[in-house]
Formats: sequence, C-alpha cells, structure tokens
Amino acid sequence: MIDYLTSLMDNHNTKLYLLLVVVIIANCIDFALGVLNAQFNASIAFSTQKAIHGLTRKVGVFCLLVIFLPLALMALPFEIAVTSYFVLCMGYIFFECKSIMAHLGLTDDENKTGELFIDFLKKMMEGSKK
Repeated sequence: MIDYLTSLMDNHNTKLYLLLVVVIIANCIDFALGVLNAQFNASIAFSTQKAIHGLTRKVGVFCLLVIFLPLALMALPFEIAVTSYFVLCMGYIFFECKSIMAHLGLTDDENKTGELFIDFLKKMMEGSKK
C-alpha cells in the first residue's frame, strides 16, 4: 500500500490532479460560506446577481487553470511550464483559503464579515453546556 501511494507521487499527473481537486474544494467552501454569510447576515444585502457572478467567476478561473497547462507546455520547456503551473495553482489556493478565513472572521476584510459564524459557534457552545 505504501509503495502504491509513493508511486502515485512519482508522476506529475497525480500532483496536478490533486491541485485541481484542492482548487475545486476550496472554491466550493468559499462559495458556500459567502452565500451563507450574505443570506443570514442582516448587514449584507443578498443578491442572486452577485452570487451568480461569483459562481461564474470561480468556474471561469477553474477553466483557465485547466487550459493554462497545455498552453504552457506548448510555449515553454517542460520544467518551467509545470513549475509555473504549480505556482499558479498554489497562489490561487492561497487566496481562496484567505477568502475562506475572511468569511469565518479570522482575517480582516472590508467586504466579508464573520460575526455570523462566530455568533453561531458561541451559541452552539453555550447550548451544549446547558
């Protein structure tokens, strides 16, 4: 089993698929938290137009990530293309994680407030003590 798992990481394809899966998961979490935050937070006006725009933007970025690799492989040497792809994906994952943390109130962002989730967690903790 360990040999099989180790052999998976010998190939760049597995690493690329893993990065794309992490991007999809981060996109889904960020979108869900954004919709929940806008829907249940009174200080934020929920707009389906903004939600559709955000979802379309996330799908568009994912499509660009998928299209970027073959284009990079055609234009650049293999090592540079794969490295630049890893850097691009990791940068996007970093900013998605930063957006998720802003939705949860763990970082400062003027567009995202996390008091909804913090209040919800406090009520959950207080309710379990009673």
